[in-house]
Amino acid sequence: MTTLNPETAIGSLQQLAPGLWSIHTDFCFEGTPHNIGNRTLVIPVKDLEVSEALNVTYILTPGDFHYMRIKDWLPHFPSAKAYLPPGRIQTKVAENPFPYELLDAEVDNPLPELAPELVLQTVFGMKQMSHIPGHGTGIRIEYLFYHTGSKSVISGDSFWYAQDGFAVSAYYGPEKGGVGQIQNIGNVAGLKHTVARVLEWDFVNFISVHGGLTAFLTQDAKASFGRSVDFLANVPEDYKDEFEFVVKA
Repeated sequence: MTTLNPETAIGSLQQLAPGLWSIHTDFCFEGTPHNIGNRTLVIPVKDLEVSEALNVTYILTPGDFHYMRIKDWLPHFPSAKAYLPPGRIQTKVAENPFPYELLDAEVDNPLPELAPELVLQTVFGMKQMSHIPGHGTGIRIEYLFYHTGSKSVISGDSFWYAQDGFAVSAYYGPEKGGVGQIQNIGNVAGLKHTVARVLEWDFVNFISVHGGLTAFLTQDAKASFGRSVDFLANVPEDYKDEFEFVVKA
C-alpha cells in the first residue's frame, strides 16, 4: 500500500498503512506559542508483532533534539531499549537520565538488523543551530527512516514538508520562513552523500515528525526531495566546511 490513510484526531493511535501507525500530539517548541505538532510512528519489524500486541524493543529518535518523551515510554515497555545519537542529546539526558544505547554516527545505517522493513540513514553534514542561544556548536546528528512497506521516508528535523512545497528544515531558504539554506550545513560533501543514498530508495510518500494532521507529501515525494536540495549544486564561494565528513564502510 503506498497511499497513506489520513490522520483524523490528536492523541490516538491511527493506522496510516499496513505496518505503519501514527500518534499525533500538539507541541509548542521551547515554550513558544507556535504549535508545530509532534508525531510518533509505530512500525512492526520482523517478529516484533506478537498476537494482538506489540512487543516494543526499539525506541528511536530521529535526531539529537528529540529525547523528551523517551524516558516516559520506557516504563511501559520493559523489553525496550532507547537508541540515541552522540552529541547534544547526551548532555540533555544527563539532566534527567534514563538508560540508552549509543548509535554509531559514522555509518550510513546504524541499525541494519531492522532491514528490510525499516532502513535508517544518518544525515551527514548538519551542524548545530549555533545562531540560536543554547543550541550549542559542532556536528548535529539526524536520521531519515525508510519504511519499505508503505514506500515512505520519515524525517525528524533534517527535512520538513512545509505543505506549500518541499522544504529542508535546517537548511530551507527565507521564502519558506526558515533560516538560509547554507546556514546550518557544516560539510557539503556529507549532505550530498546523504541525499544520494536517499535517492536510491523507492519512495512515494514523505512523513515529517512535525506538522499538523496529515502533513504528508503523498505525491512525487522523491522528485520533490531532490528539488529541495538543488541549491547544493551552487554553494556560495565564501562557504567553508566546519568539520570533516567521515563515513565508515
